[in-house]
Amino acid sequence: MFAETRLSLLDVSDLAPSFPCFYTAGVRLCCNDSNVFKLLRRLEANQVLLILCGTCLDTLELRDLVDVDLDGGMTELCEAAWRADSVLNL
Repeated sequence: MFAETRLSLLDVSDLAPSFPCFYTAGVRLCCNDSNVFKLLRRLEANQVLLILCGTCLDTLELRDLVDVDLDGGMTELCEAAWRADSVLNL
């Protein structure tokens, strides 16, 4: 619930993350029934790339509940963290 509250603050802010990364239980936030799913779709529509851990989706059996354009793995997650000027963990 804490992460959902923080993510919902993006709705009232002009700031958008460059490459939000979702892994472990965080991939649940990207499921169609998530409280922040509509927000994530709006971010995606504004050219924000969402990076989800494909292994986490498969392990938690959530792949069928996720409808975003990009998933990745450890390589993409690490690359996004290395390229970022700053990293925010929720």
